[in-house]
Amino acid sequence: YDWHEEIAALKIDDNTAGALLYLGTNDGQAIHLRPQERRRLRFERNWLPWSHAAWSTIYARRVSAFARALCARGVHRVAILTPVDVVDARLSGRLRQVRQALARGAKPVPCARAFSGRGDLRHIQRQARQRRHGARTGKRRRKTAKTSPSLRQPDGTHLTRHGARVVWQRVEGKIKAWFKRGPVPHKKRQPKKRTTKRGSQRRSKGRQR
Repeated sequence: YDWHEEIAALKIDDNTAGALLYLGTNDGQAIHLRPQERRRLRFERNWLPWSHAAWSTIYARRVSAFARALCARGVHRVAILTPVDVVDARLSGRLRQVRQALARGAKPVPCARAFSGRGDLRHIQRQARQRRHGARTGKRRRKTAKTSPSLRQPDGTHLTRHGARVVWQRVEGKIKAWFKRGPVPHKKRQPKKRTTKRGSQRRSKGRQR
């Protein structure tokens, strides 16, 4: 699935204050390279393994290109929310690299900014331990006022409705403030200074001395 191909179909106009992207949770795997990417890497195979040194670079470039394409369509600001915390240790390790690549891809794009989705790792780990303990002992947790709703679904990765609200409450103010800044002003290109023939001769003489 190529999000770049979907940009043309998105309902975007000059009044689109912002686009919020939440992606990356399932991206800790091999990347199917585009022809130009294979040529640049001088890589013969179609799939770039997760363990390859260029994985993060390719991923970050795609993030940059996607953000720029959205802004070119008329989006004033792009907010990229990095993946939230997960229970699985292996996936959690991979998401560290994905988050870094997302932030790296957003950095050179004036209209884009990455926002961290992390912040409740201890809470979901505690809830996961409670669920595992209940499954082993056959005891079902009683719903009491002290029991907090789950932030993740039973797989420990995907958000519940409550978890999604908790994450949004944590980042809402920052993202809305980013959108309220409006369109990114275009910088005027400074004309290149022309050196006269006489000036260049003076510099060359100075070097000879």
